[in-house]
Amino acid sequence: AVVSTQSTGGKLVKHVPSRDMLTPEVVDLFARGVAINSSYSSKVIPAQEVGNLPKHLGNKTECALIQFCGEIGEDYEKIRKEVPEESFYKVYTFNSKRKCMATVLKTPTGYRMFVKGAAEVVLGRCDHILGEEGSPVALTNATFDRLIIEVIETMAGDALRTICLAYKDFLEGEEPDWEDEDVALKKLTCISIVGIEDPVRPEVPNAILSCQKAGVKIRMVTGDNLITARSIAKKCAILPPDNDEDKGGHILEGKAFHKLVHDDNGAFNQDKFD
Repeated sequence: AVVSTQSTGGKLVKHVPSRDMLTPEVVDLFARGVAINSSYSSKVIPAQEVGNLPKHLGNKTECALIQFCGEIGEDYEKIRKEVPEESFYKVYTFNSKRKCMATVLKTPTGYRMFVKGAAEVVLGRCDHILGEEGSPVALTNATFDRLIIEVIETMAGDALRTICLAYKDFLEGEEPDWEDEDVALKKLTCISIVGIEDPVRPEVPNAILSCQKAGVKIRMVTGDNLITARSIAKKCAILPPDNDEDKGGHILEGKAFHKLVHDDNGAFNQDKFD
């Protein structure tokens, strides 16, 4: 479920915001960015009975975003019918290097690109953000730093997966080299940053503690950033509650781990891994 969101000028809302808290421009861009720039196999099936939860089909992160669109009164299926996949001009699929995905549409005046992915990565590609009135304003260094500390790191510290949604318009005649991602996927306008929680099941901490008592070492591999990973590891009892950066805790990013288990020539070394 989406439990936090940042939008309209960097305001952090620690609950699911209502539609009237957002400008029409933000609602429209957010809904279209989610509905279009997601796998069309990701769907949310409404609950059949009162009190039951909707059913998520496909990517769980995308489904959480789709469900949020419904909660602010937007119909993702209607948007997808208006913009079928066959109409996409260019698609950048998500991968571990890019850490985001993007979909480009042809418009009457040029092109519009929607981008979503790891918050710190996508925000780093932005030079504007939707302001209080719903119009783009310059993303200053001070605002960028504040968003990283007060929004992204705050959410990550609460074990939330942070996702940034952005867009960019290209006028006719200003079409970039779409194969040059460093050019095409930059100077974006941030629409919103959301935090998504994947709750730890109640039985997990005790199960991990039982394994640890039996001498089994538990390790967690995740695509989340270090702050989110540490917070989740604490909730799962993989790390003690008082563990923080100053007290260590064996948390490595993928690049650092890769170096530890590979030789200088890039070959995997089983002895180093063991």
